[in-house]
Parts: sequence; C-alpha cells; structure tokens
Amino acid sequence: MLTTLALLSSMFALQNGDKDGEIQEQRYLDSELVPSPILTAAEQLKTFHLKEGYKIELVAAEPLVVDPVIAMWDEHQRLWVVEMTTYMLEPTGDAESDASCCVAVITDSDGDGVLDTRTEYLNDLILPRGIVPVKEGMLILSPPNLLLCEDTDGDLVADKRTVIKSGFEIGIASPEHAPNNMLRSLDNYIYLAKHNERWKWQDGKLSTEPNYIGAQWGLAEDRYGRKFYNHNSHPMFFDKLPAHYFAGKKHDFKSEVLQQSISAQRPHPARQSFGVNRAYRSNTLDSEGFLQQWTGCCGPYVEGESVINAYNCEPCGNLIHCTSVTASGAVLEEFELLTSTDERFRPVNIFGGPEDAIYVVDMNRGLFQHKLFLTSYLREYSEKIGLDKTGSTGRIWKISKTAAAQKNVGVTPVDATPAQLVELLSHPNKWYRDTAQRLLVDGEDLSAVTIAALRNSNSIHAARTLEAHGRLKAESVLVFLESDNQQQQILGLQLMASVAAENNSQIHRAAQRIHDAGGLSAWQNTLTGDSGTATAKPAPSAPDVFMQTCASCHNTDAQGIDKLAPSLVGIAFLKGNDDILHKIITDGYKTMPPITTLNQDQRQEIIDYLRTL
Repeated sequence: MLTTLALLSSMFALQNGDKDGEIQEQRYLDSELVPSPILTAAEQLKTFHLKEGYKIELVAAEPLVVDPVIAMWDEHQRLWVVEMTTYMLEPTGDAESDASCCVAVITDSDGDGVLDTRTEYLNDLILPRGIVPVKEGMLILSPPNLLLCEDTDGDLVADKRTVIKSGFEIGIASPEHAPNNMLRSLDNYIYLAKHNERWKWQDGKLSTEPNYIGAQWGLAEDRYGRKFYNHNSHPMFFDKLPAHYFAGKKHDFKSEVLQQSISAQRPHPARQSFGVNRAYRSNTLDSEGFLQQWTGCCGPYVEGESVINAYNCEPCGNLIHCTSVTASGAVLEEFELLTSTDERFRPVNIFGGPEDAIYVVDMNRGLFQHKLFLTSYLREYSEKIGLDKTGSTGRIWKISKTAAAQKNVGVTPVDATPAQLVELLSHPNKWYRDTAQRLLVDGEDLSAVTIAALRNSNSIHAARTLEAHGRLKAESVLVFLESDNQQQQILGLQLMASVAAENNSQIHRAAQRIHDAGGLSAWQNTLTGDSGTATAKPAPSAPDVFMQTCASCHNTDAQGIDKLAPSLVGIAFLKGNDDILHKIITDGYKTMPPITTLNQDQRQEIIDYLRTL
C-alpha cells in the first residue's frame, strides 16, 4: 500500500530540500524494490541501451578514475580527470570540505593503446570543478581559489602552485550553483558556467571582463564559438550572439534576444525513476513511474556545422539525450543516445578527443542529490535500496558510430611542426582544431612563414590565432564579412575591432552591407559606433563581494536568473532590520545556501548595494 511521508520523517530529521506544506507521497511499493548494487564496469556495460548505429567502449575505470566530474585530452593524448571524491559520501555531506580530491593524469605506459597508469597531479583539493591548459601549466578551479599549477620537472605531479584569484567559497557550500567547467574558447578567452566574467590569460596574468552565461553545470561551444549550455530542467540553450556584449542588459532582454532554447521531448529512461529527488510530485513521473520531466540536465557537448548534434546528460534519468538541429536551432531529430538500467550510471559531462567519438564522464554514484536540496523522500528511498553506499568508482566511456568512416587521425599535436599545426586548424575533428590553435597561441612569436600560412588558411581558427598574436589584417577579416554564412559575418564583425587602426574602406563597406541586409542590424546598432568597431557595453557597478558571492545565482545586475534565483531589485524586506538580513546570508533561506565565509563588513556591503537598486 502506498504511504504518505510527512515532511518530518519518522526515520530522519527534516532535510534541506523539504518544502513547507508539501506532502511527499511515496510512488512505489516497498515489496517491489530491488537493491542497487555497485556494478563493475563489465557488468554496467550490459545495462546500456544504445541507439542503433552506435557502439560504446570503456576508456578507463576505477582504480584509474574515481568519482570523475570533468575530463579532457591534452596534446600528448593523455587523459586529465577532475575528481570530486568527497562529494556526498553520506546524506549529510560532512566530508565535502575535506581537502582530499584529485586531478589525475591517466596515461598509456606501454603504447598498446590502453590507458593503464594513474598519476595524481594534485591530491589535496576541495571539490575541484574546472581545468584548462595554459602555457605555464594548468589553471585549476578548486574552491576557494583559482590556481596556476606547474609541473617543473616533468613527472606529471604539480610541484608549484600559485593562487591567481580567490572568492570562490560558494563552490564549497553549494557545488551545483557555483562557477564551474572552464572552457578555453575559440576567441582565446576562458569562459565558465555559472559565472559572470570571461577571463583572458596572457603573459602569466589573468584579466577579467564582464560576461553573461546562463549555464548551470557544463559549457560547450560550436564551430563558430557560440556557447551551448543547460539548466537542470532545460536541456539546451545557445547564445545567438556573443554574450559578453550584453553583460549589462536586463534579464528579460537576454532571455528574449540573446538566448535561444532548443526544444526537447520528455526524457525516455530505461528504468523507473523513483530515485529522483522530487519524484513524489505529480508531474515528475508518468503513470508507470518513468521520468517525464527533465530534472538534472548538465554537461552539454555539441558537434557538427550545418547539422549540429547537441548532447545533454541527464544523470537523474541515467541517460544521454541528443537533439540534432540546424545552425539556427531548428530541431531535425532527437533521441536517447544512451540509456541504462543501472541507477548508478551518472553521466555528468561529455567531451571530445582525438578520435571521431564523444567521451562520457560517468561519476557512477548512488545518492547523487546534494545535501542542500535533498528531500526526506529521496533519502529514505536511497537507504532502502542501498544507493547511499559509495564504492570509489568512476568510468570514462567512448561512444562512436559503428559504421564510422576511416578515422580522421592527424599528427599528434605535441609532435607537430608549426606548419602542421596550421594544417590542423582545418581538421574535421574539433579536438585537433582547438588543440592546434592553443599550441600556436601559447607558442613563441610566429615566424613569417607561419604568419603567411595562417593568412592563406581562411580558417576561423587561423584568424583567431593571428588576432592573439596581433598579426590579423583587414584582408583576413574581409573573408568573413563577405561570407553568405551569418555566423561567419558575426565573427567578422567581432574581428573588426582588431583591425580598426587600418581604417580599411572595404571592411566598412562590407559591414554596411550586412547592416543594410537587416539580419544583424539591431545587433550592430547596439555594438558599433560611427567607425563600425564593436565595443562592449560596461556592466553595472557592483562590489566585488557581490560579484563573487551572489551574482552566479542572482545575476550580475541582481535581476535574477530564470528557474534558478529571483531578482533582488526593489525587494521590500531589504529595507528591514540589518540583523535579520545578516542572518539570512549566514544561515541561508529556502533554497539559498548558507554563506559563512563573509565577515560582517562584507555582508553589509552586499546589503547596502542591494538597497541602492
């Protein structure tokens, strides 16, 4: 017989995710529950259901990788894995502040094509959540700091670290709603999900600019540098225009003009979904107990040009969804690429690599919901079937087409000459293009021969490489402005700022033709002055403590983020008693996590700022 759970369970204290007055109705029969054991990788493989025409292979598993959340291939084709080993080891999450998480490097020691060796680059981190290679080493985001980590003796162990930027304490209190997943972009900036800045790393220093990214966990970009992202209940968005130009705009403008949502069907998991945090709500599961609403979307990845495959992880439903769209976002096809009957299959990120495949990061966890949002319903369900038990597991999977064409394998980027790197900028595989651009940008000054080759390339990556070295010429920009492809036109308009000093009449005529055609005129009117040079609008003034602590949820302008956090502008209770407002910040309020890292002066600075809005 179905039972009804009061918010205060007979077994547990009130959970942070319980909502006042909400009845948590049990959606399953206890007699029908079966245990959820920890499976080996071979056993888990048998639980997978792939779309016809695809295959899946294991790349790495425990003990090589444990609790992975992010992974990437470097230019040596070594696998770097960011691990959150302390995340929710128990329902109370008590171990999360322990400094024992790792960034590991997984290598093939004997050249047989199988990864077999684990080296811990760092092993004393707190909930690490981002990694990006730079000339000097690795930038690693590990709350409360952004670190530059260097391996000075070549043993793949970081022996030098420097704090580059602080203020990321929110990543300890609320891992789900804090900056994450650093992406080194086509424009040579570093972008993050859940963050209001974009970063430029140059000559060993970090500079910041205001930005707007609506992502929650994970960030991807297409061939033209457009950002793709999702929220837990929204499978996919993309930015139609470069978001940093709109950093000071109101939320409604961003959601209506900047963002485009890619429509998606309901998820179709392979198993009943009683282990979802709010499965007791009537609209979460269908009549047969299968998840019918998106609830944990994360870790997006995109590939393709005229047809874009946009992949979305849904770890709560134990599946990966794919939506094929045109360049303008019109849906052509959508399907579940991979589903599993293993409730511990938790895909949290997808990334590309040197083969024509996508790689899946499987955190492989039972109790997956963070303590800030965990309900009594889910805690009881998890303990009934053993989902609360952890096993130090984790997997990286590779998915490719069974009838794939001959592999598009190029020279290993680390071994490539400058001329070969220029050729790789036009490689059909995005990983080769991105890696070659990074090595050329981070390398020494370009030779005359390399500059000539880049100018003859007509590649988007070549233009961005020239721009990074201050070698871009108007002729290279003109190629994009005169293209019939709107995305190339947008790129050309952005690049105009780098050649403005040339005052080339052809450039301005081409830009005027784009304006007169009407397709981008509104954007150009916003971004260009009389010279036609794009300029970013300044962000609203806000104290650093607000930007670092509050803006990732409430936005840089405090106008809120749809489906995440409300606007703080013009709120009546902000005029109330200071002591109450300080207590809200330190103790949390409803779904807002407690923020205990600020002193009284910092809290007051936030309060005073919000009162001016």
